[in-house]
This record gives sequence, C-alpha cells and structure tokens, in this order.
Amino acid sequence: PGMPTGKDMTSSYLETATGGKESYWNGPWTTTTGPNLMPHEVLGSAECGSNEELFTGLCYKKCTLLTNGTYPHRTSAWNCCKEENVFTCMLPSETVFKATFTGTGYDIDGGGGIPHPPGACLENEENYLNQCYKTCSLLTYGEYPVRSGPNTCCKSPPCWNVFDVKSLGAACSGYNIGGGTGKW
Repeated sequence: PGMPTGKDMTSSYLETATGGKESYWNGPWTTTTGPNLMPHEVLGSAECGSNEELFTGLCYKKCTLLTNGTYPHRTSAWNCCKEENVFTCMLPSETVFKATFTGTGYDIDGGGGIPHPPGACLENEENYLNQCYKTCSLLTYGEYPVRSGPNTCCKSPPCWNVFDVKSLGAACSGYNIGGGTGKW
C-alpha cells in the first residue's frame, strides 16, 4: 500500500509506484499500472476532490450534495447544518445527523468510502485508513468489494458477519498490496 499523494512528496506517487515505467493489467494479483490507472484527481495535489470538502483535515462528501442544498454547512463528521453559525447549529431543527459507523451516512468521502486526507490514490486503488490499497473489488473479482482491513475484504458493510468477510496475506502480500508495481 502507499500514501495518497501530497505536496510534501519529492516524486509523484505514480513514479514511485511504477518505477517510472508503464505496464498493464495482468489480473488482480499483479501490481501493474498504465495510462488507465491515473489517480482520480491530479497527482501531487494535496486537495480534496471536486465533490468533497475539507473538514478537520479529512475530505468528506460536500453537505450540499448529501442534503440537496438544504443543509450546506458541515459541523462534524456526521452533521450538516443550515447556517454557518455554531449557536444555530445546536438547534435540532437547524441540523441534520446521519451516521451509524465510520464510512456511513454523512461520514463518507466523495466516492462513498471512508473520509481521507487530501490527495489521491490510483484509479485501481482505494483509500483505507490513509493508505492506498488495490481495490478489494479487483482482488476478489467483485465477490468481496468492501475493504474492512489491510488484509480483509467483505461483501457489504457493516463487516461483522464472519461468513461475509475474507482475509488473505500478511504485511505486503495478499490483499495488503497497492496498485503500482510494488517497487517501494
């Protein structure tokens, strides 16, 4: 896995992941990249996506989009408010709350995943706890598309049912791999 790109990087994540070489998709266990694997956002950009807002150092899906413009101001990971006023947002009629677990309700990023620090993963990667991993969907051929740990994927959240969870590998193997060439 790798870190999302940021302004403090001396070389781009793609250069690091590919060793400066282009290669192509050879199945879920190969860690290759090509022109179709460019990050969702511009490499080296330490910004949130166009449908995200920065709040407490993480990128969340914009409250405006989540609430159809009714509650456009984020006040916490789980709350959106009508006005940008701390006192007004304390009134239940002026705020809306939606979440049960991390990565659900309003506590999501622009792609519906767990909020992340500014930056981008490659298109065949997903951000989990501020690390970029090859997507569980690719690794499990769509059978376990939700990442629930570095080496664990599940069928659907919440990932509590042991029969809907699959783990494989340790350290930098199994499901704990990035989408680049692995030359890190």
